[in-house]
Amino acid sequence: MSFDFRVWDIANKKMYYSLDFENFTINGEFLTFTTNGGTLIGPMNLCDVIIMNYTGFKDKDGVKAYDGDMIPYFFDDAVLGIIKYGDYRDWNGDKFTRHIGFYVEFSDIKHKNTQRKDLGYWLNNSCISGNFYE
Repeated sequence: MSFDFRVWDIANKKMYYSLDFENFTINGEFLTFTTNGGTLIGPMNLCDVIIMNYTGFKDKDGVKAYDGDMIPYFFDDAVLGIIKYGDYRDWNGDKFTRHIGFYVEFSDIKHKNTQRKDLGYWLNNSCISGNFYE
């Protein structure tokens, strides 16, 4: 079994994708990996990186969606939603329901409280416009 994820190196402002790793290890507080080209990266302190999981979904153009990716609100491209993972509440017709998993959270308070959060809906109707870190 392989895991699809990416790593944001905070200090060097560089994104690494697990598909480019030949192998990786997490030893205590440190992440080390070797690229497919044989370059050793690390060890990097886990406090200095952000690890983002692949959601298992793709947007309507077939681009993989990762934690931290941004999705524009389709009626206003200036309003961005960020893919997150965790416990969230969503409106279900007549009441709020609790969920856990990947969801979309919008940046402005108007859309944050009024738009649905389920990731599948937004990926079927929008395209990923980048990620929060790059």
